[in-house]
Amino acid sequence: MIALKKIRQLIMGASEVVSIKELTARNSGSYLFVQASLIFWVADLRRLHLASWRIEAKIRAEFPNVDSVKNILRYAAALQ
Repeated sequence: MIALKKIRQLIMGASEVVSIKELTARNSGSYLFVQASLIFWVADLRRLHLASWRIEAKIRAEFPNVDSVKNILRYAAALQ
């Protein structure tokens, strides 16, 4: 699926993303639904959510027919 490959590229373009555990996309009529389970390397939850929103905005900009983007967020932070 070409859309899935492009979505994967958009996600991995975010410097905070370490890996994608799971990525699914499905069509329903003219709508696209995306679900991603992502692992982030961030220092705080605020940065995690900002990165998540930025990724979602990039996906929506590339695919205007996206109805829903669901992120399952996991993060790691360095111990100090």
